[in-house]
Amino acid sequence: MSKNKTMRLGAVLLVLALLTSAIIGGTLAKYTASTDSSDTARIAVWGFDEETKIEIENLLFATSYTDPADEKTTVDADVNVIAPGTEGEVEVNFLAKDGVTPEVAYKITFSTEGSEAAEDIQNNKNIVWSLDGIAYDSWEEFLAAIEGLSEEVEPNNLPANDGKHIVSWEWLFEDADEEQIDASDEVDTAAGNADEDLNVTLVISVTATQID
Repeated sequence: MSKNKTMRLGAVLLVLALLTSAIIGGTLAKYTASTDSSDTARIAVWGFDEETKIEIENLLFATSYTDPADEKTTVDADVNVIAPGTEGEVEVNFLAKDGVTPEVAYKITFSTEGSEAAEDIQNNKNIVWSLDGIAYDSWEEFLAAIEGLSEEVEPNNLPANDGKHIVSWEWLFEDADEEQIDASDEVDTAAGNADEDLNVTLVISVTATQID
């Protein structure tokens, strides 16, 4: 009986010793881990604002024209006009302010909504409309070419041609085909003597939109 008590007492003491060892071990040694992390960002550059614009008004058409050969005035009116032997050219430049390149993907959209031309102007083959040095066979194709400049641009890039395009027109003084000169003269003369004003208006609108 005494031996059993001794054994039970020994077992209890062993358990107490193990518990005490675990408590002490837990107090004196343990796994730990610690880390710090931070990040900083700024707003990506957009660059397009109210100063971003294109200028064709009073640049593409004029009230007077001169002969480049002798600089003599050949046409003079009180409003913008076009006439046989005249021509005009303007650079359409749509860029972010101060030459900034947007840091986000974006889309440039060209529109010619609001443009119109009298049929006698549209159908006159002597009046040639060009974009970036390429002449188009019709007014409609010319407008479509301008709208075709619309494109998606990757971040840190400028649009095609660095956002610069040349819009030009020319009213040929004589048709290249000698046999058609008389016929062309008749068309031009009829347009110049029309009972009502024959007008042409070119509207170019450009919009820059961030791509999500």
